[in-house]
Amino acid sequence: MHFASFLIYLRLSHFFFHTLDLVKLFGSRSRVKLLEKLVIEDVVSRSNTGFFIRELCRDVDEQINAVRRELMNLEALGILKSYEQNKKKYYQMNHNCPIYNELREMYLKAYDVM
Repeated sequence: MHFASFLIYLRLSHFFFHTLDLVKLFGSRSRVKLLEKLVIEDVVSRSNTGFFIRELCRDVDEQINAVRRELMNLEALGILKSYEQNKKKYYQMNHNCPIYNELREMYLKAYDVM
């Protein structure tokens, strides 16, 4: 590869990285919206209270079945953790997840919070 071609490649890859569409990366708009809500709330509030499913449905404007499915998937992957209180199941980010910091950084960069 010629040096000029290499420079063009670097510029294009830099351009595509910064215009990253997380829906295309994760394959599910519901998953992206849920992770966005949970990551940003985790960074901003630093609260350990979590969110119950109907609250998340309202906040991300998605149907309950889609939200429930994604919450189950994310919990199975270890990205989220849950607990029950007063007959409600609450979900929150799992800080012990091996990719927690990477997910957090990805969302902060994608939404220019940093």
